[in-house]
Amino acid sequence: MSAVWCLIALAGCEPLFGSRKLGSSDCKPRKLTRVARCTGESTGFQECRFYFRAVGEPDGAWCEALVSSARQQAERRSECDFANAASFQKLDCARFGITGTANCYGCVVTGADESRGYVYAYSADCRRGVEQVTCNFDDDKVAKLLGAIDL
Repeated sequence: MSAVWCLIALAGCEPLFGSRKLGSSDCKPRKLTRVARCTGESTGFQECRFYFRAVGEPDGAWCEALVSSARQQAERRSECDFANAASFQKLDCARFGITGTANCYGCVVTGADESRGYVYAYSADCRRGVEQVTCNFDDDKVAKLLGAIDL
């Protein structure tokens, strides 16, 4: 039986128990046009339980739309509408482990069994960006796991 699980693991499936490190080929950011690097972890077998931070070049039009349209910070993040920058709200970057002069924006997608959090951090000139995504992970824990990043 263990040989079967070994073959599954070699095929790229997650182990039954434990975690799997995520790299650049695993990350599928929505609003970065080029990914320079990506790190994260998946700890779920079938359920959604992962986090990642992708660093790269943002979609310039999206970055500019967020700067001009995002709502002010609130206690809870609003539901995502990836076609409408006004559905995003400004966030405190430090809470997510993002330091420097970046501007941060975010939203959530909630479902019956999952909650995905999206955080976008962009430099003022919209040339550098970070996309941090979580699924059923606490944001504060993820910030500690990923460590600080200066943008």
